[in-house]
Amino acid sequence: MLNKSTPSVQYSLFELCWGLGITLVSIYVYIKANAFPDLPGNIVGPGTFPSIIAAILFPCGLLLVIQNVTSYFVQDKSRQKTELNWLSLIAIFVAVLLIPLSNVFFAEQYGFVLISTLTTTCLMSLMRRGKFVSSFIISFIAVSVFSWIFSNYLLVPLPTGDIF
Repeated sequence: MLNKSTPSVQYSLFELCWGLGITLVSIYVYIKANAFPDLPGNIVGPGTFPSIIAAILFPCGLLLVIQNVTSYFVQDKSRQKTELNWLSLIAIFVAVLLIPLSNVFFAEQYGFVLISTLTTTCLMSLMRRGKFVSSFIISFIAVSVFSWIFSNYLLVPLPTGDIF
């Protein structure tokens, strides 16, 4: 018979695995992206953007690992642990797949900013349990910044869409 502490241990183990995965993938991507050759005459090359993303993800994954390892050894009373909800996990996984698929199929017609804002808002609303307005604001700002970085810094044109 399982005691009441089993779901929280599973949840911490789940977060720990995600943290290890994010950390290891970010190290791998950073190493591979730095192996790309530089473009002649440019300060940025094909490995610049993946290196930046990997450098941002590394501390996030490391923070998840440290947080879960310390909460395992120290009984953290302030941290509220809940059971792993598989239905929410599947919905988030589908939403994560929705972002690249919707950009592939609809960005040319409706534009990158609109499609990415809507799909990222859906994903954030699922993860933040229905906080739609703040999810929309954060998504719009993040997508606008990424769009600006791609068009001005990386010189990669993103689809603007036919409706604008």
